[in-house]
Amino acid sequence: MPIQTNYIDELVHTINFEINDAAPVLAQYHLSPYDIVNLCGGIPAPYITSIRVIMHATYNSALSVQISSDQYEVVRNIDFQIGRIDNNHMVVVHPGEGLGTNLFLTQVKTARRFRFKKLHMTALIPDGERNWTGYYFWAELGYENTDIEEFHAWAAEMGREELTLSELVQSESGRRLWRQSGFIWIGNFYLNDDHACTGYLRQHLKRKGIDFDI
Repeated sequence: MPIQTNYIDELVHTINFEINDAAPVLAQYHLSPYDIVNLCGGIPAPYITSIRVIMHATYNSALSVQISSDQYEVVRNIDFQIGRIDNNHMVVVHPGEGLGTNLFLTQVKTARRFRFKKLHMTALIPDGERNWTGYYFWAELGYENTDIEEFHAWAAEMGREELTLSELVQSESGRRLWRQSGFIWIGNFYLNDDHACTGYLRQHLKRKGIDFDI
């Protein structure tokens, strides 16, 4: 039985929308505010309350969106013309409970439905103030590292033979090493079904026993 990752229909009346100057962009692309929430990852748990969604138009085909709740916060830039979503910021109040994964899975499925081409982000390491886990979290979920030369230098230093970060995290030893010694990186998740990103995501879901139809 596939897991349920998105509870937007159950909590729709608790969402406080601030559309601001985004209404013309929504109308141009025939989207509802709830479509935008889903493009940002939906609502990943049934017990979330106090959901606030703030939208601004950055130009006539793009939105900046911030979603805040008592359980998580995300900031996204959504460009409909070039088919790209920038995942600028994500904080989960109680990490390790699957909210981040659920946000990502809903976002991937929705972005594919609306024919987006890719997701883009910077994967952060702990900085002394926040225990950022994106540097390994996003790698395990299939994001592709754009700075391949930096990875090659690191892999050579570590005595690894994998050619990409995506290949590295397919093994338990690679995942363990990356958690211990990984660094900040910039990545893309390409949304076409035949891209390696989707294949790596499916392998991750299989390892974790997550039944989800991308």
